[in-house]
Amino acid sequence: MLYTRSKKRMQVFSSFSSTDVVVTGTSSRGVQALRDFLHFAESGRMPHIKESERAPDSDFEVAVIEMLSRHGYQCEPQVGVAGFFIDLAVRDPGQPGRYLMGIECDGAAYHSAKSARDRDRLRQSVLEQLGWNIRRIWSVDWFRNARVQIEPILQELARLRTEPVEEAEELIEKPEELAIQQVADEQNEHAERITVDGSHSLREKLIWLDQKVIRPELPHIPDNQRLLRSAMVEALLEFMPEDRAEFQQLIPGYLRTGTNPAEGKYIDDVLTLISEHE
Repeated sequence: MLYTRSKKRMQVFSSFSSTDVVVTGTSSRGVQALRDFLHFAESGRMPHIKESERAPDSDFEVAVIEMLSRHGYQCEPQVGVAGFFIDLAVRDPGQPGRYLMGIECDGAAYHSAKSARDRDRLRQSVLEQLGWNIRRIWSVDWFRNARVQIEPILQELARLRTEPVEEAEELIEKPEELAIQQVADEQNEHAERITVDGSHSLREKLIWLDQKVIRPELPHIPDNQRLLRSAMVEALLEFMPEDRAEFQQLIPGYLRTGTNPAEGKYIDDVLTLISEHE
């Protein structure tokens, strides 16, 4: 990352985002400052999150942490936001510096609150205004049937999460053995279909591949998870990777991991367009 002091304007060029910087209660001030600086550059707002070394307030919170851990989610207890402390903050497995959800447990913090208004309506309203997804679990319901309480939370976390780099790359790099021949056949077919008139720019060819080949075959992929979304196209045009090794080295991780694995089979088509472009 390069940055400079200026009077009126600053442009930040970075190969990673603020959510890629994992800050814990034991992180140095330099790591926290870097995370906060990138967050401000991205959003224009200073972050309000403060990680602490405080332990969970109750065995109930510990039980929720252990349950989420068994499903692949790491939790940070007692994360401070705007003067409040969230009982549990669930980290994104794909971007550990980003929190997916705050979970409030009616443990010691709940019972020590001064008033119902303070602990319920006002508290949750402030947190949600700061962009947090807040969910609450009641201890009586939890000990009666923990599975019923955790299931809707797990479903929402599954919708919000991004996949870890290793898993996403494995899905892109290593298709199932039974599908290898099918993928190869599809790539040969795509290669013939993307032989566009040489007068077209590389940007036009990439857009053509996205609009005419990928989207018709995978119509249900969200736009922000597509291989050739605008941010990825700009990165491809800037770095011009010609093989998968260069794709892994040059394209920022948040773009690669944010791509739906179903579109990973089109990477070779993209690389072919780049390598053949004059």
